[in-house]
Amino acid sequence: MVDLYARGRNVERLEPLLRSTPQIATWDDHDFGYNDSAGSNPFKVDSLRIFRSFWANPSYGEADNPGVYFRQQYGGVDFFVLDGRYHRSPTTQVDDANKTMLGARQKAWLKRELKASTAPFKIMAIGGGWSAAENEDGGDSWGVFLTERNEIFDFIRDEGIEGVVCISGDSHMGELNCIPWSSRGGYDIYDLCSSPLAQMPASKNTRQAPEVRVRDTWTRSVNVGLLQFDLTGDTPRLTYTLHDVMGEPVWEPLELTPDDLRNGVRTWDRKADPKEVERLERFRAGKGYYGFDPPEGWPNHPYYDGSSR
Repeated sequence: MVDLYARGRNVERLEPLLRSTPQIATWDDHDFGYNDSAGSNPFKVDSLRIFRSFWANPSYGEADNPGVYFRQQYGGVDFFVLDGRYHRSPTTQVDDANKTMLGARQKAWLKRELKASTAPFKIMAIGGGWSAAENEDGGDSWGVFLTERNEIFDFIRDEGIEGVVCISGDSHMGELNCIPWSSRGGYDIYDLCSSPLAQMPASKNTRQAPEVRVRDTWTRSVNVGLLQFDLTGDTPRLTYTLHDVMGEPVWEPLELTPDDLRNGVRTWDRKADPKEVERLERFRAGKGYYGFDPPEGWPNHPYYDGSSR
């Protein structure tokens, strides 16, 4: 692991960024251990020690609860960087109240810190996607930890916590999804996913459908996400774009304001590309998302359960 991190530090075109720009980081399975690693990883103490030696985060977990999670305010925005590995239940465990990605202590910390924040934007960052897209065999994201994810989103709604936006990675394609919590009395929570940065993408989108796709998936090249915050005027603004290997934006930007991110406000259908809304309506009618109707028996697949997704 040390050798792999060191090689990453020796990428010539990356060195100017690393030397000139502040960085904060979390990990996912391959930074932590083997593929789809959970808290049972016998080498996790060493993994954490090595990660800390390469990423100068402002803090790491809590004194009596190790991990890579922390809160950082930068430019008036609060970042809640989460650890989805150190305390994780096995991915294959039944998804109920006993299954956790964060662990009880980190989850209590997150709720406490979110409630205390007064920032107009609160960014929750974690390694794997927040949407239900990977709610399938072999899924490794929040899609197979939906009970705990929904508990967190319900807490945000019930406590009246405004301005929450999610960022993630690991999906092997660029995604911009939304979890429409406005239908549950909250507000729509966006998941901005930049992936991958240094290998060719995959086309998993053909078998996955999140609650809402705001933009079409990007699978043509490596990509990087850019969040820009403007807090100078009367209305704070967050703008998100995804950029391809040449640095060009691949979508129309997503723009959010605090007024979009408060209980009772529905935005997903006006923020989403019309084509994605059309595809979602087709899918909800029992047809194929991309225009190809599923074969006989496909609606019985455990993911396609007839829910509002």
